[in-house]
Amino acid sequence: MSNLSYKCLPECEHFDYPLEVAVGNLATNLPLNGLSFFNVVDLENQSVLNVFFDDLVSTRYRRDVYFNWQNLLGMYISFNTLKAI
Repeated sequence: MSNLSYKCLPECEHFDYPLEVAVGNLATNLPLNGLSFFNVVDLENQSVLNVFFDDLVSTRYRRDVYFNWQNLLGMYISFNTLKAI
């Protein structure tokens, strides 16, 4: 059995994103949608985080539950019914 290889999908809570970091100075004279955004913001000791996605399409993996309590109860009742016959 050691020669078998399984190709399991990752868990739903597992995220793996490529990371790129860039550092620069924040330009305070740029308007945001025509509004002077930085006039009311104190820019000392501040950071900006921009998140960009490489593609608009993503793949979502889902783990299916094959047996729930209802299935297990039904199998138990069926087995006991067949056993009684």
